[in-house]
Amino acid sequence: MLTHTLNRMKRAPLPMLGVLLFAGILAAVLCGLHASNEKERQSYDEVYHTIPVTLTVTNLQGTSRDNLRMPAWVAEVFTDKYMLGSLYHYASDLRLKSTLSTSTLNGRAAQLKVIGLTSAEIVPALTKEGGGIVQWRDGYDEGSLSSEEALCIIPDGFLAAQNLPEDTSAITCTFQRIEHPLSIDAEPIIYTYEQIFTIAGTYVSRDNDVLYCPYAAVAAAYAGLQQEVVIDALSATLSSNELLDALRTDMSAWFAVPSATGEMTQWDTTMYYNSYPYALDINDSILERTTTTLENSLLVNNICTVLIFVIAACAGFFLGFLIVRQRGKEIALMRTMGTPNPAIYTGFVVEQMLSVTLGAFIGGAYFLWQPLERLLLFIGVYFVGLTAALVIFLNKNLMTTIKEDE
Repeated sequence: MLTHTLNRMKRAPLPMLGVLLFAGILAAVLCGLHASNEKERQSYDEVYHTIPVTLTVTNLQGTSRDNLRMPAWVAEVFTDKYMLGSLYHYASDLRLKSTLSTSTLNGRAAQLKVIGLTSAEIVPALTKEGGGIVQWRDGYDEGSLSSEEALCIIPDGFLAAQNLPEDTSAITCTFQRIEHPLSIDAEPIIYTYEQIFTIAGTYVSRDNDVLYCPYAAVAAAYAGLQQEVVIDALSATLSSNELLDALRTDMSAWFAVPSATGEMTQWDTTMYYNSYPYALDINDSILERTTTTLENSLLVNNICTVLIFVIAACAGFFLGFLIVRQRGKEIALMRTMGTPNPAIYTGFVVEQMLSVTLGAFIGGAYFLWQPLERLLLFIGVYFVGLTAALVIFLNKNLMTTIKEDE
């Protein structure tokens, strides 16, 4: 039978070449879509795990991220792994900012702010994007702010403005807190704390009355003044983007969701933030936009893949129908000579499937026939369409077939 089928294909090569070309093109497109999907999925995984999601404490409206004057417990929520409902397992790269005012500088009255930071990123004035330029002295760099050393970054020209020598390596700041007792007759209690800051560098910015130092140094000053740390700003990075949904659930115990109306979202009347009105802004907009774009691309590729299978089934039906219709006399003659329909069906199926299989093999060669299961499915749906056409044609009455051919 195979020899007879090959001889028939030689006698009518153009239809078979058309089927082969058609199958090759669709197979190449099918494999190309799969390769594109694999790249998109890889990009999706890389993007999903590498795009940082920042967590920032704000006021209830979400309009202010600085000068919030938050109590120390807000930082503990992000750092204390034993605290009930803590965000410890969600946050990394914690960035804190706190401010104290000095009462004297090197023994002279001063009105300076000493701001403690864990990272320069939390203050735009120190970043390149914010127009800030920091010149570090030898032995110090941006990582120095995350240390526990008592050091500071001073404004450019600060030493000259304070009538201090340019080679000054350290300055002494004195912090003061006055506690007024309830009794009118009692004398106020004055707490003071003196700290020597090593000068680690200078910065150029619009601010000229601010000393920046590690957050730990300011926290030590608060402790020396017997005062709880007051935090101006706090932000962190989500440790893993896969924890995003769980974070949204757990953060509701401590923080409200930023709202333009400033109303607290009442998840539960016992929630802690009812007494401490702060919100947590989860900045995942870049992640969401990027992943949505990749998901849409994957969806389009999948739709195109389904369409190729539909086209293959339809092509199997119409091309098979056209080919057997053109050879109606041959089929009628075979049926007149007593050839059973299964034998006629088998001959045409072998003839068509040889062309389709060879075309799919050639079309998928560039992609090393990957994915093989999709190529086999492509051939299978073409076979289904072809079978439907042959069954319809072969079930016709012999005289009807002859008349249609005339």
